Amino acid sequence: MQADPEDWRRDALLQNTRELSVGEHDSLDALTRTAAQLTNCPIALVGLVGTDRQHVLSHFGWDIESGPRDGSFCTHAIGQPDLFEIPNALTDPRVKDSPLVSGPPHIRAYFAKTLTLDGVAIGTLCVIDQRPRALTDAQRSALVGLAAGAEAVLAAHRSLQLLRASSQRLADFTTASGDWFWETDAQGRLSWASRGLAQAWGVADEFVPGRPLPDVRVADERSELSTLPPTLGELLARRERLSRVMICRGEATDIRCLLLFGIPCYDGEGFCGYRGTARDISARAQAEREGRRASRALQRIAAVIPGLIYQFRIYPDGTTQMPYASEHIEAVYELTPEQVRDDASVLHQRIHPDDAPRVRESVLRAAATLSRWRTSYRVRLPRRGERVLFAQAIPERQDDGSVTFYGVVTDVTDEVNEREQLESMRIERDTAARSAAARAELMSRVSHELRTPLNAIIGFAQLLRLRFADSTIEPGRSARHIHHAGEHLLSLINDMLDISSLEAGRVEIRPQPISVKDSIERSIEMVTPQAAHARIKLKVEVSPQVEGVLADERATRQVLINLLANAIKFSPPDSTVRVKAQRAASGDQIDLLVCDEGPGVSLERRERLFEPFERLDTEDRYVGNGFGLTISRKLAQLMGGDIQLFDAPCGACFCFTLPAAKLPQGEGAATDFQGLDDPTSVGATQRRLLYIEDDPVNALVMEGFIGLVDNVSLQVAPTCAQGLEAALSKPDLIFLDMHLPDGSGFTVIKALKADARTRQIPVIAVSADAMPEQIEAAMRAGFEGYITKPVDYRTLTETLTRQFASSPMALLHGRIAA
Repeated sequence: MQADPEDWRRDALLQNTRELSVGEHDSLDALTRTAAQLTNCPIALVGLVGTDRQHVLSHFGWDIESGPRDGSFCTHAIGQPDLFEIPNALTDPRVKDSPLVSGPPHIRAYFAKTLTLDGVAIGTLCVIDQRPRALTDAQRSALVGLAAGAEAVLAAHRSLQLLRASSQRLADFTTASGDWFWETDAQGRLSWASRGLAQAWGVADEFVPGRPLPDVRVADERSELSTLPPTLGELLARRERLSRVMICRGEATDIRCLLLFGIPCYDGEGFCGYRGTARDISARAQAEREGRRASRALQRIAAVIPGLIYQFRIYPDGTTQMPYASEHIEAVYELTPEQVRDDASVLHQRIHPDDAPRVRESVLRAAATLSRWRTSYRVRLPRRGERVLFAQAIPERQDDGSVTFYGVVTDVTDEVNEREQLESMRIERDTAARSAAARAELMSRVSHELRTPLNAIIGFAQLLRLRFADSTIEPGRSARHIHHAGEHLLSLINDMLDISSLEAGRVEIRPQPISVKDSIERSIEMVTPQAAHARIKLKVEVSPQVEGVLADERATRQVLINLLANAIKFSPPDSTVRVKAQRAASGDQIDLLVCDEGPGVSLERRERLFEPFERLDTEDRYVGNGFGLTISRKLAQLMGGDIQLFDAPCGACFCFTLPAAKLPQGEGAATDFQGLDDPTSVGATQRRLLYIEDDPVNALVMEGFIGLVDNVSLQVAPTCAQGLEAALSKPDLIFLDMHLPDGSGFTVIKALKADARTRQIPVIAVSADAMPEQIEAAMRAGFEGYITKPVDYRTLTETLTRQFASSPMALLHGRIAA
């Protein structure tokens, strides 16, 4: 396969471009690093594309020197006139099968700008990301600008190479043939010249004696034509010694420059002309012009690089200079390039005293070993105060024994502060997470340890009350007191768990349109026994304008029941607790008012009203734990509402506000409360219940409960192993404790579900673990229900009725006196 002529030209240029000097390599490194920073890409490369291989001149984020041309992304980008973009390499048919996509560096996004030299596309400046993305317009513009800078660096490098080649060629010519020689007569006409000088001088193709010299203008030391006299003729007319007189002839693209030396000559008749030498310095002058253009390009590049580009020189005697410093030195050090050019010790004086010894030692070590220097340090600036800088450089030893560092310094104060802030936030977050986990673990342990003995207390109290339903006899009264005390302690535990769940954000609220009238009636039903016992009348008034609210039904009833219970508790006998539902003044909310005729709440105590454990120094006759209002307000706020205490003529008036909502057509406020007075059995068929429980007291409580239910027999197994063996007899239902001496409830249910003989048996968890996440984990594991200890007889019998598929019934819990 024949190579493309463009590839031949490119390969010829690559031979003169691949080997960069240290300073030029640093410039390209600064460009690639800047390209990565400005485009937020982790990888940036400057690569040259040859016939068979791709050569990387500078890389950032990917340590690569060369690679095959086939399969490279640059092969597609080379020669494209505009910015070449691949936002997603996984879907681009040109590169999706490339090993650079499936393997390191796992390219996903690629953006490149072609680099040209002498009109030939020789490579690219590219940035690479490992995630699909696109560039912003500003990032595209920055990448194009940096590509222009890279071209300038490569052009400057080639010009310097050409300069060296021309200088060598001139030296060879000088050695072989010497400088040109010339001679004039008194009238300034050439009388003799070395072969070729006349043509170089522009007076003839070959030397012709007597031809006058052209009166050209003398060029300045920059090989540029002067705009003022003298001309060459005027200089010769002075009859003074000529030293390094430069003349230039030709067009701007082809200028011939000669450097003249000459002395006036005299004979017996006086001045007879000039004799001198001429040296062709066209190549050097051109190279100097190219060098100045490259220098201006580098200065423009330095102006857009976010940092100080510099040369720092340290001499054997310890003195320091900074021969070159970009304009950013004023922002980084608050100094000018002139202040550090001849004496750079002022830089050391800017370094923080605590960091100065370390920085000086690292610089000396890098100078001695000629190893790359990288460090960060603090500086104290007159105007901006303390800043953090990051510096890196490559040292190079000079012929005079000094060492020159070529490097970049950037101000990283903002990045350091951001990292410190993020680290502080991470520590705070982790601390809060550990604290929350510890609180949750503590609440779980406390709940479990308290519920276990309460199961016996409340369970046996319920059994006593069921056996002695007449509360006027001593056993019934004692059982009632025990039961109420146990339920009060259980309420305290449940409220503590609710507070913990609310604070941890684990309470799930499902807002939906619900009937206001329905919620009030259901709540009234729950507190009616308490009101009757306290001789309190309950009065409800629902405005015709009130239909529904957008709220969680369970949470709404919990808040209403709590407000009603408080109102009943603080009301004197024979008074009235009023519940009123009305549309709020805003029109988009519903106010649910619960007002009593009790002692009310003073203004100075209202601020503490919604704090946990706060009972406002009430007398002991007002039982309670101080959690109710705290939980109620948090639930109200989670539903988009609130609870406030309003002034009332007497007593207290709480306003429970919720967003208004329309009910779906056909839904009303009708309630369905079934009587709970007549005991019945769970069915005519004899049912078998297996209870896997290691605590003998808990087992006795369950035996007592089951003894009151017709047609259900109970078998108790105290371990996992015995429970699994008993399950092979295929009971109708299994109650399973979650903590057993030889394993957990999760172990047992996993084994039950894995055995074809037992997997169809329904399993209900019976545990003192009442945390929401524990209950959710149990349901995910395959439990069909979860009963928390202390076991409530009503919950137990409802579970049996549901599992044994009997008709709904009013069970023996109707015997329990309120």
